[in-house]
Amino acid sequence: MCRDNYTLFIIKAAAVLLLTLLTGIGCDQRITPMTMGNERQILFLGNSTEPNDLDPHLVTGVVEHRILSALFEGLVAPDPITLEPVPGVAERWSVSDDGLTYMFFLRETARWSNGDPVTAHDFVFSYQRILSPKLAAEYAYMLYVLKNAQAYHRGTIEDFSFVGVKALDTHTSSSAASPFCVPSLPGWLPMPPTAKTSNSVPPRLRCNTG
Repeated sequence: MCRDNYTLFIIKAAAVLLLTLLTGIGCDQRITPMTMGNERQILFLGNSTEPNDLDPHLVTGVVEHRILSALFEGLVAPDPITLEPVPGVAERWSVSDDGLTYMFFLRETARWSNGDPVTAHDFVFSYQRILSPKLAAEYAYMLYVLKNAQAYHRGTIEDFSFVGVKALDTHTSSSAASPFCVPSLPGWLPMPPTAKTSNSVPPRLRCNTG
């Protein structure tokens, strides 16, 4: 009888020991987000709360801006160290001698997530959208450096062609007086037009004010 009890005790002890070892192994093999990120080269970012919207022309919060910065790209981007403008969708740009006209030359390889090319027309469409009085975008004033942008936003003029931003043919030179653009801020981010024409739009953009 005693021997049977001793045998049963040994079996239970072995079972407990085995369970402890398995539990320890399981804990050691638990994959943390940091481990997964290192293995798969994924950067995980905490965003504190849910975004209210992801429309770059309507949002105003830091939470939304963090996400938009990963989803959209402006004409230029800030250098992470110096904050000086570096190429974004625009691979290069030129400035007129009077410092008023900025010509942006877009990367022909720039694409939307559906594969469509990003064109100068997309930027013109986007600037017209955020300046539209009907949209009532809080940050529309960021584009007031463009010629007649404030007048268009306030409804003083209704023809957007008078606003200082144009999509130009790659073989057409520009000499119109214009201003400084700040195309790395949220309000300057592009949105794809709701409808595209069959004609391709050249990858060249001019920003004006005066």
